[in-house]
Amino acid sequence: MLTLNSAAQEQEFKRKPKRADDFIRMEGLRLGVDLTRPFQSMWTKGDRMGLAFSADVELVPNIFPVVEAGAESYKIDHDYINYNSSGGFVRLGLDYNLLEAQDPSERSTLYVGFRYGLSVSTQQIESYTLNNYWETVSGAFHAQTYGAQWLEGVFGMTGEIMKNLYLGWSIRLKVNVYQGSKHDMPPASFNAGYGKTAKSRFDMTYSLYYTIPFKFHRPEKNAK
Repeated sequence: MLTLNSAAQEQEFKRKPKRADDFIRMEGLRLGVDLTRPFQSMWTKGDRMGLAFSADVELVPNIFPVVEAGAESYKIDHDYINYNSSGGFVRLGLDYNLLEAQDPSERSTLYVGFRYGLSVSTQQIESYTLNNYWETVSGAFHAQTYGAQWLEGVFGMTGEIMKNLYLGWSIRLKVNVYQGSKHDMPPASFNAGYGKTAKSRFDMTYSLYYTIPFKFHRPEKNAK
């Protein structure tokens, strides 16, 4: 009997407690704009800028499907090279809120999530100059179109600063899983929505959000 009681207590101890906040805390569609995209040249070599927007909704308690989309451009203008690239991107994913709340009025979230991203970009080298021991080589490459796909792991938080108005940040680890191009020269150098074509890279966002309020869920039993 003692052995059975000990086993039952151990099983109860290992069982993960059910979350108390099984209500929808955000009724409506939340739209966001990434405030960092127009100012990326401040921490990136080259002239990089863009726009990025997002939309998410709390489909079930603490689960937020997310769509992000935008466009970016990247330019390098030096004596030896004049390069430019631009394109559009979309990212699809889910966020899971880690914070528990006692009632729906507590709107802050701390979340982990993932994204699947894809982009189509065009690059062109208008001129380049290579100096070596024997001679100086110059030339240009016409516009080339190519695509890319990648995965992102996301960690971030949002907080309500006014009624339905939020600020939030995220840190992202991006891993390039597909780099497509019909051209061998020059190799793709920049992917819209991803950045320079490294195998992996870190990125961050700082966004402003507004929730368009409307009810599309049934009233929650635990909502106050």
